Amino acid sequence: MKDSRETLILRPMTMKDVARVVELDRKLFPLPWSERMFRSEVEKDGMTSPWVLEDSSGNIAGYIDLWLIMEELHIATIGVAPEWQGKGLGKILMLWGMLRGEEIGMEEATLEVRPSNTVAVNLYSSLGFRVVGRRKHYYGNKEDALIMTRRPLNSPNLHRLWAEVERRYELIVKSEEKSKWENLIKSMMK
Repeated sequence: MKDSRETLILRPMTMKDVARVVELDRKLFPLPWSERMFRSEVEKDGMTSPWVLEDSSGNIAGYIDLWLIMEELHIATIGVAPEWQGKGLGKILMLWGMLRGEEIGMEEATLEVRPSNTVAVNLYSSLGFRVVGRRKHYYGNKEDALIMTRRPLNSPNLHRLWAEVERRYELIVKSEEKSKWENLIKSMMK
């Protein structure tokens, strides 16, 4: 029987992706990241990990940028193309990041989100994130940011949710990134 799942490819962001990610970011957010910011994330070695999620035609359907800050996995930014919203891709990206953090021993995950972005707040809450604070006037339009954290990061529930994703989508992961992060963590522990 033919596999009817949609194919998605998850891979590290490259410089070739930056222009398309910037274009998407501008569609999604009133205060998007600049091209220079995304380029910097791709160029950095070790503490950042930007990823893209592509559809089977090679179109960027979403992206996420992960930072390592001591024992914390920080979700710096995440976005899903409008035509893919409501199909679980934000959840895929979040779970991917959280599982990667868990694999290398991160204890918690943190992010900032606009209180007005109720879809995102609800997604993060469904994944075990809780509001732990507020950053006043975080966004240039005077909107505060909610600080949301999930602690502890590890949980059998993450793996159950990932298994559900894999039943819905054929996910192809292309990466050597894990070993880069693991080597960085080992060097920090010395």
